Amino acid sequence: LGGRIVHGAHGSAGALGWLVLDRQQTPDPGHGYLDLYASASALASQGRLLDPPLSPEEIIARAREGQVTCAKLVADCAAVLSIAVAGLASLFDPEVLIFGGPLTGAFDLFAPLLREGLQRYGSPSVRQTPVVAAQLGGDAPAYGALRAAMLLQSVWA
Repeated sequence: LGGRIVHGAHGSAGALGWLVLDRQQTPDPGHGYLDLYASASALASQGRLLDPPLSPEEIIARAREGQVTCAKLVADCAAVLSIAVAGLASLFDPEVLIFGGPLTGAFDLFAPLLREGLQRYGSPSVRQTPVVAAQLGGDAPAYGALRAAMLLQSVWA
């Protein structure tokens, strides 16, 4: 925010994975709802159940090839994420939504569903908000951590 990393009062600002979308779901003390249902780790969990087991990268590759089971796994993940994104966009009214993290390489698969979710679940003012892939892709968290370390180093120097 304003060129600074926002940590929050307890260091968990921006922990999107903990956003709950289903109050009937039993909470997991170690993982947030979106972490369990709309993330690379969610795809990894689903991939381990397949025969043969597949990694998230393999699921994405097969989804691009039109393999029905893998396309459905990606679509289900994107659908849950789209509901969360629409809610957050409605709350914060951003100029743009940036899709980052480990699934950035699959933006082509996620983008249409995220845009559809904005249309369906977002407030009228955010339904046309652009959704773009992070320029740093899946490495964005590492760059953010490096930037934070550099800022701390300059403070301590």
